Amino acid sequence: MLKKTKQILTVLTLACNFGCNCSSNSLSGLSSNNIQVDREYASIILSNGEDRLKMITYDSNPKFGSKCGFVNSFGDTVINFGKYEVFDTVNFQSYAIVKGENGIHGINRNGQIMFDAYLYGDFQLDEFSDGLLRVERNGKIGFINKKGEIVIQCQFECAENFENGQAKVALECNYNSTIMNQVEMKSNNWYFINKKGNKIKTPKHSL
Repeated sequence: MLKKTKQILTVLTLACNFGCNCSSNSLSGLSSNNIQVDREYASIILSNGEDRLKMITYDSNPKFGSKCGFVNSFGDTVINFGKYEVFDTVNFQSYAIVKGENGIHGINRNGQIMFDAYLYGDFQLDEFSDGLLRVERNGKIGFINKKGEIVIQCQFECAENFENGQAKVALECNYNSTIMNQVEMKSNNWYFINKKGNKIKTPKHSL
């Protein structure tokens, strides 16, 4: 289905963890002399009715840092090849986690940066907890839902994951490294918020 020329375009078919998923005769942003995609391929990919953007890359075994782009169900390039690099997302419906020039970002279907990924430990991507995920913008932490929508604005210097409908946050805090080379958040002004970002007067458990 994918036609070979000088190079082979790999269209990834893996699923990803983030609410995360082609084809015309040529893809804008890429030379039609190098890449062509058979229109039949789109109907196979999207037979489940989902409107996901699909990652494209030249690497047969895509890895962190591989150049990539995204096409829609018609094979039209929606996010130009080479603008971002592979990090986590393969195919997506609402947002993707990719590597950009200035870090790891969450982008929308137009390729616009919505937030920066919250990373911890050895460059590990944070995970959803209680339906929300920590993200960053301009050095502050906030939360998104599984659609990639920022539901609590990025305003905290420190924030723990949500659990049982509440999360511990602080507008001012310090990060300290432990003996085990882990990062510890310290603040004298912790408080709890609910999923609307409102301060909880009587939290379910103490600070």
